[in-house]
Amino acid sequence: MGMGSKKNSATNLNYLTEDQSSSTKVENLPPLADTTLADAALTSLTLMSSSEKLDWFDEKIGTLSGKGRSPSSGSSADMFLNAASAKTSLAVDIATAVKYLGPLPCMKQYKVLSRIMENLSITTLINNTTKANGDDKSDLDANGDSILNNMLLNKNVNAIPASAAEGTLTLVRALAEVNLSSTCAATNRIMEVYLSPLIPHLLTFLSSSNTNVRTLASDAVITIINRLNPASGGLILPFVENKMSSFFVLLRHPDWRVKLGVLDAIRQFSVAFKECIPLHIPVLIPNLTGVVWDTKPQVSRGAGMAIRSVCECNINVDIKQSIAAVVLSIVKPSETVKAVEALCHTTFIVPVDAGTLSILCPVLSRCLLEKKTLNKRMACIVIDNMSKLVESPYAVRPFGRLLVPGLKDVCDNVQFEDIRDTALSALGSLTKALGHASIEEATEAYALEIQLEVAAEEKRIKDERGKDEIERARKEEEDKRDRAQFKEAMDAERRLQNLKLEEEKKANFEKSKAQDAQRKSVKKAGVCQGCGLKKCKKTCLFYEKK
Repeated sequence: MGMGSKKNSATNLNYLTEDQSSSTKVENLPPLADTTLADAALTSLTLMSSSEKLDWFDEKIGTLSGKGRSPSSGSSADMFLNAASAKTSLAVDIATAVKYLGPLPCMKQYKVLSRIMENLSITTLINNTTKANGDDKSDLDANGDSILNNMLLNKNVNAIPASAAEGTLTLVRALAEVNLSSTCAATNRIMEVYLSPLIPHLLTFLSSSNTNVRTLASDAVITIINRLNPASGGLILPFVENKMSSFFVLLRHPDWRVKLGVLDAIRQFSVAFKECIPLHIPVLIPNLTGVVWDTKPQVSRGAGMAIRSVCECNINVDIKQSIAAVVLSIVKPSETVKAVEALCHTTFIVPVDAGTLSILCPVLSRCLLEKKTLNKRMACIVIDNMSKLVESPYAVRPFGRLLVPGLKDVCDNVQFEDIRDTALSALGSLTKALGHASIEEATEAYALEIQLEVAAEEKRIKDERGKDEIERARKEEEDKRDRAQFKEAMDAERRLQNLKLEEEKKANFEKSKAQDAQRKSVKKAGVCQGCGLKKCKKTCLFYEKK
């Protein structure tokens, strides 16, 4: 996936206004080497029993990942095996065998998929049936986040041996190149089901510290996307289905290369599945906009290109000429007025769907906050024209809270009567598009909605503060208990030292007392210690009168 350069810095936004014909082309990679398996070898492989085929795949994949038996040709064969060309050739042979024997038995019965997941440390595949996309709330942690997505986000790919990662990623690319290009539609459909859920996991390997691993992961993702059938968008689009989808979770990854890989993948999706993307534009635009101001210029530029590609998929032909200006205003808010001015000269003829609204409404709501009243007037004109052709109240309802308060503010606070009339006309058209009976009902409804959101946010902040207070009180209690235990231990230690000192003092006293008694003793072995006689003279210090 694209690695940014200084020349293509995010500060240079010409790529958003230039012709996008080059960026809308699918990125093609040179094909891998041809298989070395002859027809006779493939025929003999079909004659093997199920256990023998299982052993054959285990041995080949183990050798490819550096875990199997080495060839018996000596050190030169080992050196050849470690070469990239040898791994590529072996991966193509395995992929050819999978195609010849059939993807279904090979991927499941002969455990090719299991070995791939084992080598890449994948516990659960993420697809449209997993709980990672928000369809099932039973597998969420205490914060309401998907456990599977958190595992994906916190995955340490550097803990996986580089040889195993390189071999397995080469195998994934070979499987996509050999099997997804098959003329058999059944083979394509089966392999798409197995390979497409690997894409989020492959993107995490862009955070590897090994350059070869990053390159192979990028090539594998590009190959899978390019080889997928344009009608198989249902296998890919769950990755961008809602805010809990795996792609949007990976946009929070700490490594900028993973973010850039996800953005490039979304851009490739916009090219490969151009007819499916418009349904997901209301989800894609807000999530991609949050990455535009990333600190890495490569990520910021990738987000701008992804937004441009996604907006190019919009089916509304009326705003085609203004897409470049609108995308530029999303990436650079100071260009908002120019974008609205371009939209002001647009004649809306075709119905306006949710995708078109998701592109235009954030820009229009920002223009309603401009200081100049003429800019507010242009936004009101566009909203008025656009609202008259809204397909359904459900399409515009998510964006009502962005536009209704701004239009109401223009109606109440702008001093020029013609601008107030224009805003009132736009508010009336928008109210009708939203399905409300009157302007007062619409303003009250969205005012109430905003109040409820503010109350919910205040409650969330209060609950978080309450949790923080409880946690702080718990830590203080633990610290207090630890200090009390420490003080008690120190007091006990001090008492033990005092007892020890007293015992030593008492022992020294008894010892000195015994020494004094012994020194004052007259007789020792029947002889005086002073004069050495059995009977002391009067001049002896120990002489005692009787």
